[in-house]
Amino acid sequence: MCQRTVKPAVKKSAQTTISHAGYKFCPYPTFFKIQHADQVLKKQAPWAPFAGEEEWEFSQWIIGSGISQRETDRLLKTAMVSFQGCKATSAQRFTSFHNNKSFLHTIDLLPGPTASWKLIEITVEGTLWDSKGNTLKERLDVWG
Repeated sequence: MCQRTVKPAVKKSAQTTISHAGYKFCPYPTFFKIQHADQVLKKQAPWAPFAGEEEWEFSQWIIGSGISQRETDRLLKTAMVSFQGCKATSAQRFTSFHNNKSFLHTIDLLPGPTASWKLIEITVEGTLWDSKGNTLKERLDVWG
């Protein structure tokens, strides 16, 4: 432990000056700079894993809109005029997904933290009995 001796002074100051405060010891790049450098090395577009900027914007709208997965699936499977029109005029720009499952798979390809979800199966014993006098039990899936 470092001890500092303080000499009594006539005037007391509430501030202490530390010479190395705010000094950048090890300049590390941010996650986004590392990701950008990786994309440049792999010769990927900034909107990868999406096929193009329009598809990336459409995906951003789907995620931000708050629609359910069932509605997303219906949206991607139906003959939605603007999306299908874009696919018809430029098929290579909208190729990453065609339903909710493939859409979510594409979203999972995005860089960043991932959830480490695990399925835990538990058996719950109830307060009711069956015809043989045994307590009713039910198996439940718990994600944690």
